[in-house]
Amino acid sequence: MNTMLQISTSNFITSLIFMFCIGAAVISFAWLHFNQKEVNPSPEQVDEACTEFRSDFTRLSEDEKNFIRYDARRWIHSWERAFDKDYE
Repeated sequence: MNTMLQISTSNFITSLIFMFCIGAAVISFAWLHFNQKEVNPSPEQVDEACTEFRSDFTRLSEDEKNFIRYDARRWIHSWERAFDKDYE
């Protein structure tokens, strides 16, 4: 099989999985917004979410984990602000 085709297929599948994860995150945050006004996850919950998002999270260096944890918390707060805005 053509190597370029294998790479393209692999990238396509990875992109689909990534879009699915983003969609799942949007649904989760929407549910949280309507059921709980403010999201303040524990460190354990942040690690669990990061592991769900990146299956290699537990194998990353501590610096890489801290960056992903920081980014995950930023996304939570960004979604909270977005849901608080009135777009009607």
